[in-house]
Amino acid sequence: FLPAYEAGEVDYILLTNQAEINRIKSDPSLEDQLNTYADFATLYLTMNTYQPPFNDLRVRQAFSHAVDQSALVKSAMRSIGLSAPSMLQPGFPGGDPSAFSSIQRYDPVLARELLAGAGYPDGKGFPQIDIWVQNTQPHPAKMGAEAIQAMIKQNLNIDIGVQNIERKVFMEALNTHNIPLAMVG
Repeated sequence: FLPAYEAGEVDYILLTNQAEINRIKSDPSLEDQLNTYADFATLYLTMNTYQPPFNDLRVRQAFSHAVDQSALVKSAMRSIGLSAPSMLQPGFPGGDPSAFSSIQRYDPVLARELLAGAGYPDGKGFPQIDIWVQNTQPHPAKMGAEAIQAMIKQNLNIDIGVQNIERKVFMEALNTHNIPLAMVG
């Protein structure tokens, strides 16, 4: 939509693409037209706690401690996100993100210990899973999923994939508890 905006065909567009945001920030004729705001949307990983391997609390905690939220925000989500240790991100009325900071803290050593305790030392024997992402979700969801994929590989030695799934299929699988791992907004 950026070309339409630049051509004067539309008055407003939503940008979630880092390349476009960076281009606007470096363009003297457009930089003062860029506005940011918190829309209080949260992207999070959901895990199927009814089925292995995520029915084991230690596996869920290992994944949580293997994701560096600060690095995720600074790299993959640069300019389009904030770190939020809970569903209510910083600035949300009534939210207290500090209440969950210790639970969601980045600690790869603890993550590996938890995973080993769950029976997957160094990721060995962990089943092949994918992070599902709705193909209708904004671009940041896929970028976030790919960054998490890399962190899980680096910190837990687990290879997971990322799948872009059509919305109807995604929602049916989510509602029937048939997605092991998904990025949800």
